[in-house]
Amino acid sequence: MKRIALLTVLLLVVSLTAFAVDVKPVVAITGTASVTWGYNLDDGSNGFLNTADSSFRVTLLAEDGTDTHAGTGAMYGSITVSNVELFWNADSAAGAWTGGLLDADLAAKIVITPFEIGVYAAPGMTQDFFGALEDADAPDLVVDSGEGAFGMAGSGFMTNYGTWITATFGPAAVTAKIVSSGDWTAGRTGYAAGGEVVLTFAPLTLSAGAYMDFVEPTLASFYAKVAADMAPIVVWGALEANATTPDMALAAGGGLTFTIMEGTTLAATAWYGDVYQGLDLQVVFTEPGDKGLVPGLDTAITFNLLDVGTIKAAEWEVVTATGFKVGLNSDMTNYARPYVNFTYGSANDGADDTTAVAVMNAEAGVQLQVIPLTLLTAKWVSGAALGADLASTPMVLGSVQFVATVTY
Repeated sequence: MKRIALLTVLLLVVSLTAFAVDVKPVVAITGTASVTWGYNLDDGSNGFLNTADSSFRVTLLAEDGTDTHAGTGAMYGSITVSNVELFWNADSAAGAWTGGLLDADLAAKIVITPFEIGVYAAPGMTQDFFGALEDADAPDLVVDSGEGAFGMAGSGFMTNYGTWITATFGPAAVTAKIVSSGDWTAGRTGYAAGGEVVLTFAPLTLSAGAYMDFVEPTLASFYAKVAADMAPIVVWGALEANATTPDMALAAGGGLTFTIMEGTTLAATAWYGDVYQGLDLQVVFTEPGDKGLVPGLDTAITFNLLDVGTIKAAEWEVVTATGFKVGLNSDMTNYARPYVNFTYGSANDGADDTTAVAVMNAEAGVQLQVIPLTLLTAKWVSGAALGADLASTPMVLGSVQFVATVTY
């Protein structure tokens, strides 16, 4: 059986070399092991904690491999196989082998210049420029409401049935879409249709679209967006709307990213709408550790202002994760890195959302790299994460920890 399995793999590898899929057998092993001694400053409990994690991955096909077969001339079919992966993976956390799968994405179309007709997959019937800043799964007491995407007409079908046609004329691309809520073999089905236009006049890109859900004729959606890429500044603004009888749900916003230098950015995004519970604003400054305005400094500073203009109490927070490497030799392979991670703000997470409570947590420490493959850390981790902790007498102090981590 082992010989048959090996022969099968060899035949697969040989056959794939006839196509453009990149065959790169790779074996990757990772592992970390740590020992921590901790002392709880509040109740005096102390002791050791030993942890370990490892993974073993065998990849026969290069990850994200892509191959396209297409005809030539003014009329042809085109099919693309992408994200081709064949692998086996073992993770100590999972405790078992996984993978062994050939997982690929397919895209197919018919080209009749200047038109493209969709075969697979079905076209999407939604645009969501703003995303969801708040995430109920995030370990953050401010960013926790679990906002959803802006649900446009037809986006709720959750099917893979439909087609599209795109016409490209110079800077303009016009697309018409149609999807069904089920396939024809499953009985009666409903439809949704839409149209989109994209105009590109560098540095401007203008886009607009509209969708109609014929299962619920009262539901229609439209959007519009303008973006300008004027390096080092990229700016955009957008509007999304759902028209229902007799109401209309709107969301509007925009963003700006300023690349100060490679790796150092200042970005701001703001949007307003009922689905986002009022106004949300986020500003993020990022500085890399290896290069940037200050060599050796790595930092990410985030400011969030949320739920402004609703019956809820507005939320805000400042989050920073900052460290500074001090080289102990000429090539920085040995270093000391003092760091601080700090969050402070106000959350509407009390018994009543109209009441704000203070939020704070912090971690400060020093990392020391002086032994190959080994990182030594001494740190203090706060226990104050809620308003009740901050107001308690005595205040919750947290713990001190000393950690040694060896990495494979």
